[in-house]
Amino acid sequence: MKNKEWLTQIIKKDAPNLKYDVTEEEATKLRSIYNDFLKRRKKLKKVAKTFKMKFADIIQIKNDYFVRFRVKDAGHLIIKILREETKIRKLLTVSNYLSYFKDLIGFRVLCVNQADKLIYLKQFNNIVRDIEEIKFYTSNLERKKEYLIEKEKYEKNTKCELEFRNEPTPYESIHVYTKPLNNDVMIEFQIRTLFEEAWGEVDHTLKYPYNMDDDVIKEQMSILFSVSEVADKIITSAFNRKNDKNNK
Repeated sequence: MKNKEWLTQIIKKDAPNLKYDVTEEEATKLRSIYNDFLKRRKKLKKVAKTFKMKFADIIQIKNDYFVRFRVKDAGHLIIKILREETKIRKLLTVSNYLSYFKDLIGFRVLCVNQADKLIYLKQFNNIVRDIEEIKFYTSNLERKKEYLIEKEKYEKNTKCELEFRNEPTPYESIHVYTKPLNNDVMIEFQIRTLFEEAWGEVDHTLKYPYNMDDDVIKEQMSILFSVSEVADKIITSAFNRKNDKNNK
């Protein structure tokens, strides 16, 4: 099978409406990347499992739901490359794609209480040689002030960004990019509360990839986001009350 025909099958399976234009030469390169990543996935899963056990042990979480990971599917990687700008696609090769993408291994670290997000963030230094980058995302003005303080603590040694994202799409998460000990593949961690995760899953399922511009769904998701924010505030208040009673 020619490489362009192979690529058509990959796209038809996972992104049938994706528009793309590639030469036979580029299709050959993409197939080489695909095959290379297929060979590496088993090892990357082992790396992720080891890292998960270390992190779950440090933050004392026994429920697998709260610390989850996935290694990107090889077909999804090819689609991700095709969605890059043409100039980026031309630069990517089988020898450098691993260092370009930051989310080939992706973790979700979920917490019950909003305050735990920053506590979990501090634990990363116990299991990695360094944190490459931290991105703070928030739609909350008070949380923005809190994240600015945290950003100042980390940015001496780490690339840090803070994005206040309210309209058109609100978003709450802390993204951490790091490399486990003795491994060169970047891992992306997304730290969220349970309600932030629930909202994100519903928003992604409804809007991606074909309903991104649906105004009705956007409005509904905005309302649902407000509900999740209220839920997190109630949980924080309840934890504060519990802690106050225990400290008396």
